[in-house]
Amino acid sequence: QGPGSLIAQPHETVSSQRWDEEQRSQAEPEVMTFLPGDATPLAKEHTKGAAVESLAVGAVEAAPTQRCEMEGSASSTTGPEDGSDGQMGFQEGKFAEEEVETQKPNFTGTWDLARTEGDMDKFMADQGHGWLLRSAAKVIKYGIGRVVVECQQDGDDFQSARTPCDPSKPKSHFRTTVGQGKVRWLSEGGYSSCTSSWEGDALRLNIVAESNGVGMTFLMYYRATGEMVEEMISCKGSVAKNIFSRRA
Repeated sequence: QGPGSLIAQPHETVSSQRWDEEQRSQAEPEVMTFLPGDATPLAKEHTKGAAVESLAVGAVEAAPTQRCEMEGSASSTTGPEDGSDGQMGFQEGKFAEEEVETQKPNFTGTWDLARTEGDMDKFMADQGHGWLLRSAAKVIKYGIGRVVVECQQDGDDFQSARTPCDPSKPKSHFRTTVGQGKVRWLSEGGYSSCTSSWEGDALRLNIVAESNGVGMTFLMYYRATGEMVEEMISCKGSVAKNIFSRRA
């Protein structure tokens, strides 16, 4: 063969290889993968199996996001369109709260002093009582088995008659409408005045003795045992309590 035929032969071989590569590229087209919700291609994969796997993974990753969005939209539309049930629930809750707030203890009954708690001697000293009176009160155990309180109550109207420690003295009578200003009465120790209010489940009296102007806080409330408590807090913070049992 001549030189011309030798030069042409390699050229024909190169053209044949290029044609084969173009045919293969047309038979297996390029596939681009995307992140869920993103339109920007991240990579080009030239194998059909890998492309299918990437698309499947993308679908799995996208599914939870779509589900959350659907659940969110469903929860936002849950309930009656007119809101009647929601309003009714609010009103019932409001009524229940008002009912709890308006409940007050009722101390109606006859109560016997069963025992005392706290430092009664210190309490009396804070209130200005001398050693002689304190000693006498201690001898008779501060009225245990002697003091009787008879209460009558109708809502905020409260009254009581108290039999004192000293049998030579008459009963003291007290009456008030809770929260309606100051009242004055003659107690075992002399005239006193007070204001009244409800403090949670307790009746509170802010008492001032007219003889010396010394004040004290007086709380009446029930224990879980059913006993009635008179808690007395002196002007200096000492606390003493009278514990009463209901007379059958």
